[in-house]
Amino acid sequence: MVTAPGGTIALNKRPSFWDSFESEAYAAIAGLGPVPDGTIVQLARFSANGTGFSVITTTTISGGRYSFNLAGLGLQPATDLIVRVAGSNGREMRAFVVGTAADISPVSEATCQLVIQALGDGLLSNYTLQEVSDITGAVGSIALSQNIGNAVTVAEVVALVKSAVDSNSSVMSFIANAAKGGESTQGTSDVGNFFPFEQGNIWRYRGRTSSLLGVTNYDTTVLVSGQGPSPISGINSTIFFETNSQGANREGRHYDVKGPTGVVSHGSDDPNDSLTRQLVPYQSVRFPLTPGTSIVLLERTGLNWGNDEDGDGRNEMFSFKLFQNVLTMEPLTVPAGTFIDSLHIEFKAVFVVSFTRGGQATLTQTNSDWHAPGVGKVKEVISVQIDGGTSETVLTEELEGYVVNGYGSGLRIEVKPSSVSMRVGEENTLQATAFDMSNNQVVGLPYMWLSSDPSIATVRQDGTLLGIGKGTATVTALLGALKSNSVPVTVSDVKVLQLATNDLAYDNVSRKLYASVPGTHGRIATIDPVTGSVSQSAVVGDEPDRLAISDDGQFLYVSIDNENAVRRLTLPALTADLTVPLANMAPVTHPGEFLCGKDMKVVPGNARTVVVAIARHPIASGSCAFNEPDGAAVYEDGTMLPNTMTGSSSVHRLEFSNSPSLLFGLGTFSPGSLSRLSLTASGLSLIDSNRLTNWPGRDFKFLDDVVYTASGDVISATTYSVVGSFTNTGAYSIRPDGNSKQLFAVTVAGTYDSVATIQAFDLNTLTLKSALDIPNLGIPVMAQYPRFTSLVRWGTDGLAFRTSSNEVVIVRSPLVSP
Repeated sequence: MVTAPGGTIALNKRPSFWDSFESEAYAAIAGLGPVPDGTIVQLARFSANGTGFSVITTTTISGGRYSFNLAGLGLQPATDLIVRVAGSNGREMRAFVVGTAADISPVSEATCQLVIQALGDGLLSNYTLQEVSDITGAVGSIALSQNIGNAVTVAEVVALVKSAVDSNSSVMSFIANAAKGGESTQGTSDVGNFFPFEQGNIWRYRGRTSSLLGVTNYDTTVLVSGQGPSPISGINSTIFFETNSQGANREGRHYDVKGPTGVVSHGSDDPNDSLTRQLVPYQSVRFPLTPGTSIVLLERTGLNWGNDEDGDGRNEMFSFKLFQNVLTMEPLTVPAGTFIDSLHIEFKAVFVVSFTRGGQATLTQTNSDWHAPGVGKVKEVISVQIDGGTSETVLTEELEGYVVNGYGSGLRIEVKPSSVSMRVGEENTLQATAFDMSNNQVVGLPYMWLSSDPSIATVRQDGTLLGIGKGTATVTALLGALKSNSVPVTVSDVKVLQLATNDLAYDNVSRKLYASVPGTHGRIATIDPVTGSVSQSAVVGDEPDRLAISDDGQFLYVSIDNENAVRRLTLPALTADLTVPLANMAPVTHPGEFLCGKDMKVVPGNARTVVVAIARHPIASGSCAFNEPDGAAVYEDGTMLPNTMTGSSSVHRLEFSNSPSLLFGLGTFSPGSLSRLSLTASGLSLIDSNRLTNWPGRDFKFLDDVVYTASGDVISATTYSVVGSFTNTGAYSIRPDGNSKQLFAVTVAGTYDSVATIQAFDLNTLTLKSALDIPNLGIPVMAQYPRFTSLVRWGTDGLAFRTSSNEVVIVRSPLVSP
């Protein structure tokens, strides 16, 4: 398109949107190949309702151009004035003559059809020149965004363009309102969304300023941060927050309102910008953005310059004029990528300053902007010119990253830590950092935080994470539409009971925890693990210690350390059933010496039979904890079976295999041993015993032909060879769980005895999956005493253990769930 001088209209058929069907479309009109020189172009006038036309004059195409001298014909642009070409087959293309240029194309033909269809019984005179011009521009903008596919005729392209316009409710509504008569105030809106105003949009620019002080490079980020009143006009506006406005090392907020007719500026929060305060509100952008159009957006006079430039003690006055020139659609490459359909828009502000001593100075600031559809501004060049002198570029900004309506590139947010395990009521700190495409940190950004489930975890705006309830949630940092990595948060419910205990056991039938409470009148306490409350207790003897529960929940066996006995209680009532005298195996020969059950296991499927690992201890030691085992025996309803184990073959810990006739015994004195024991109707017998390569620690468990030790070794139950290991810094107690396919261990967190750590390992890979710290526990009564022991699994998601500082810790956690 070219604009011819002297009131003429002209067409210059140039490579553009039409390249892919130029030959076919024009062939459909001419019935030949591309439109040749000599093709007739008609200047015509529509009938009143647009259903017919009359030819005023004609011309021919020469060199791909045509022109009419409207002034010479005594004509001027009008809503019923058109140019027209037609082919021998009767096909035609028309364009409205509402300005000094008219491009005849399938798009202009689609515009004519849409305008006439909207009239109904009305007249073309209902439209104003500006309305037809706006409709032409809007339809052209929509056409630019369409994929013409395999269209090869004018009719096909016209149909495609009209269909696209039909789907744009803003443009169709404008056409309908304009057809009713009078100047429509509705506008066509921002066809193509060259100025995205959606909350959360974010742009990152690389800038350069030039001044007498030299060149400064900078980065700045612009974020649509929400809605709020303008500090100047008070009008609720869209807020554009900028981190480093024009490289001046200051934050800034601009307030704009986007409507169907354009963008209205309501100023900024810069207290030093006295000029803008005199202008707002004013239209800073007018829609539609039609290439080749120019418009005056604002013109004001009698404004206060705000400075005394000539030194006479009085501020100068100035007049102001703002122009919008929509130039061309063109490809543009910036750090963020190449944008094929960038719309080049020029905003020119002219300041004419009148000096109070006489004379004037003219300052012209030109903002050359390129906007991409659905992206926004991709480049800006600001130049200034004083009194017609040399134009100097003072600022350049290019897009290097963006996220608009959820799409974009070149920006990312990283939140650390990448996962969090915490307790209800606990606080943690999350750190969000933004990076540009060069991996440079972007500072000063106002992040928002989002929790997928605020009933489990919430985040304050400073990144403080709070555990609210048991469960799992994900937390994300948001910067407009830009999202960070999702941080999984696991919140566990941890209850700490102040209760001195020697051992802890869980009954799957009654769903209760049972604790042996030390003392000369020691007792068994029943604990509801869900509520953490002690519901009942029963006195059982002098220093109750190790516990064992039958798998049917019928009996609880309790070792009474200072009575040479094991006592059996019925569950859940905790009533005494019988006493098992341990002296039957090895009579006490020294005063003040007792036999005790160092470990006990009830025979699976046989609630009345219990296997006891027996030790001797002097009363001064207080318990069985640090005494050498003396043997092992089987008791059925209190009667000891004849076959027992004594001496060097004795063990500290017992575990049944998958069979009730095979047990494993662990010797925990260094270097440690692992034995296989046979259980028959006659009692116990040793199958074999092997010294271990590594000390096993003070606990071990059997699951699926594998023995797990507290030290971290995984040992084959058939070959005694180490077949794997899990990273462990010395667990006191472990618990493999076949349901969740995890191995749980409780240990001390680093060197802090007051912090317990529950670790969850994958049973298949033996890798650490998760961990939970439990701080603020008491100081151990004895430094060498096993710190955290008796780890039990309860319910679907529960663990519990005891501490040597007189606490019972009860945990419910998603970490435990299958």
